[in-house]
Amino acid sequence: MTNVTLRTIQTVAILAGLVSFAPAVLAQVEISPSAMFPAGAEIDEANLVDGESNDSFGNATMGDATVNESTALTDDNRAVEPAAETTESETKETPSAPVTLETIQQQLAELDADKETPDATKTSLKQLLQRTVDSIKGVSEASGLIAKYRTEIEEAPARLDSLKKKLSTPLPSLPAFAADAPADDLVRVLQDLRQQLEDAKRSRDTHAEQWKSDAERQVEWNRKIEETTKKLAEANGEPPVESDDALIQQAHRAERTTRIQLLEKQLELFKLEQRRSDALSSLRPVQQDLDQVTVKQLEEQTQALGKEVGRRRQLETQQQAEEARRQAREADPALQELANGNTELAEARATYSSRLTQLYSELNLLNEKMAAEDQAFSEIKDQAENVGMSETIGVLLRSLRGSLLATTPLKERRQSIAKEMPAIQLQISQYKDERAAMFDLNKLTEEQLSKVGASLLERYEPTEAKRLIVDLLEARKTYLDETIHDLTKYAQKLSELDIKAKSCITATSEHAKYIDEHVLWIRSTEPIQLEDLVAARSGLEQIVTGSRWAEVVRNIGNAIRQNLWQSFGVLLLIALGLGFRDRLLDRIQTISQSKTVTFSYSFLPTLKCLILTAIAASFWPSVVFLV
Repeated sequence: MTNVTLRTIQTVAILAGLVSFAPAVLAQVEISPSAMFPAGAEIDEANLVDGESNDSFGNATMGDATVNESTALTDDNRAVEPAAETTESETKETPSAPVTLETIQQQLAELDADKETPDATKTSLKQLLQRTVDSIKGVSEASGLIAKYRTEIEEAPARLDSLKKKLSTPLPSLPAFAADAPADDLVRVLQDLRQQLEDAKRSRDTHAEQWKSDAERQVEWNRKIEETTKKLAEANGEPPVESDDALIQQAHRAERTTRIQLLEKQLELFKLEQRRSDALSSLRPVQQDLDQVTVKQLEEQTQALGKEVGRRRQLETQQQAEEARRQAREADPALQELANGNTELAEARATYSSRLTQLYSELNLLNEKMAAEDQAFSEIKDQAENVGMSETIGVLLRSLRGSLLATTPLKERRQSIAKEMPAIQLQISQYKDERAAMFDLNKLTEEQLSKVGASLLERYEPTEAKRLIVDLLEARKTYLDETIHDLTKYAQKLSELDIKAKSCITATSEHAKYIDEHVLWIRSTEPIQLEDLVAARSGLEQIVTGSRWAEVVRNIGNAIRQNLWQSFGVLLLIALGLGFRDRLLDRIQTISQSKTVTFSYSFLPTLKCLILTAIAASFWPSVVFLV
């Protein structure tokens, strides 16, 4: 028998013995899941057993026997794959199922309490577990968005029908008010309308921002899908992490598994967002039309009701003033002073009510103009940022530049408000003090009766005389309360107008600055025409006309006569200033003739000349400013 035959027989005998001995070896091998992953963590233990049993198998029984790596014979003489190729757990890791967030948090707590694990190992484990936690949270958030987007896609047709139905249905009209209904009843309805208008504008802006965000994200979806697909392929192709520490190895496996799940969810989310955008694309124009119609109708109703409230307030104040005048005409001569005071107060309230109505109109008009300017500027700016500066954008910017709010009238209005506000506040304070002093009508009645009692009691009984006085005092209390209310509201609206004017000035200045920076040249007026020359000649004729200068001289003479001592003081200061200016000019001439200046040995003489020249040049502008 040859050596080859003997070698073959030995190989078959060894293989048969190993096959019969393998179950006993596997039964003795103790494989326990790591404490890092309890029942909630489903680690692929089958692969771990196969891998470790193969190692035990080889170390315990192979010895120096050599097995053919290509084929091996069983008892049936059938060719099978070698052990190294039948088990893929050594070369390819099967991802484990995702663990729960509570399990990972419990493991982190146990890891903090563990005193035996080295610090370096604990740090690595914490980092891996924290990344696992982040992935689990990301999966949860993505799952929530996926469910939400799927619901929106399913409900899109029903929403479209609902929006079209709302768009075809006009808003409820304003309720009918009785002709004699007080203005306060209308004010409550007006407040509700204004709140509805604010809600409608907020909803419109929210939808616009959402659509803008979706449009911006749509550009990124394809890129994100491509990047996420690449990351997912890289994560699936990552080789298993080899580590001597089983805890580290299993933590890497859990982190990789949850990371893959997160990438899968993100990829699904990005694709679903594209479907959602397509499904909602038909809703956007209808929703935009509905928002615009709702805001427009509410604005019209608010303006109409606001005008009606102002009209009724004016009517009430006029009726009140007329009633006060009637009482003054019918009042006893002894009570005429008190009745006239009520009449003046009622007429003052009527005046403030009329001014308050005008102030409402002014504030609403300014809000409308500023809103239109902001919208136009935002649209043009977005176009410029999206498509870049072009001739068309330049034309739009120049057109907008000419339609910007005039800031000079707004600045003048703010100055008038600054002058008017202290007087209004003082008037309110005086009315409040007077109203606070009227808390005891009995005492005031006795005081008034003691003042005019002699003449009044000649014509009326004491009880009737007191009733007349009480009626007038009660009327004055009512007039004071209503006047204080209107004045306080007027001061409040003045303050709002001042704040709004300031914000409009700031916004308009920013708009103008942006346009000036992005447009090379903007003509501030039309080109000079022949008609302009004719108008200029007419203006020059008016300037050089002797009657105009004669009028100027007369005005100056009248001003000097009315303020003689002040005029004399100004002339004296001008004369002293002229003398001081001549001395400065002489000093400058002296310094300029110095030899040190010629050879530039020192910078000090030059600096002196500059300072003296600036002072001398500021003389006449100072005179014009003071005069």
